[in-house]
Amino acid sequence: MAIGNILAPQCKVEGCQAHLGPWGYYWRWAVRGEDGERLNEIPICRFMCPVLGHGTTSYLPPFLHRYLHYVAAVVDKAVEGVSCEGKELWDLVELDGPSFETVHRWNVELTSIAVRERLLRRLPSSWLPTPEDSAHCRAEQAYTWKIAQALRDCFQLEIAFVTRLLQMTRLSLMTRYFAL
Repeated sequence: MAIGNILAPQCKVEGCQAHLGPWGYYWRWAVRGEDGERLNEIPICRFMCPVLGHGTTSYLPPFLHRYLHYVAAVVDKAVEGVSCEGKELWDLVELDGPSFETVHRWNVELTSIAVRERLLRRLPSSWLPTPEDSAHCRAEQAYTWKIAQALRDCFQLEIAFVTRLLQMTRLSLMTRYFAL
């Protein structure tokens, strides 16, 4: 079922086969680009399941993460820089960019042990990166990053940003979201 040029998504409640109907939109205004400048407001489509109690959902464009106020390229660069390249937080934080605390929070949340364990359960063992592949400054976070990269490559996922997969996995661990 198409709504204009947007396909109507299917309900994410387990066992529900209903197609979601349009339910308006909201404006995502707290979005910052790679240079730290605020972007123009972005309309985000909302959809509602016709089955009572299943609720609504919205779909973000691929360059945005849920709950993060910078474009995905900024988050990707910051988390990869800290976890894989061993850069210090103050080397990544620019005057108009994300704060020291924000970059630290991204790194801690997106490369956590819980996220890594969930990704490991989905990746075939033959595709696992070796610990030597990730033997940089922050080996634990780098290993989580490398696992997410391997998962994306193994299944040829249409996800441009590794942090998008990490954020989706992190949210799937929360009770209000469904498993990946």
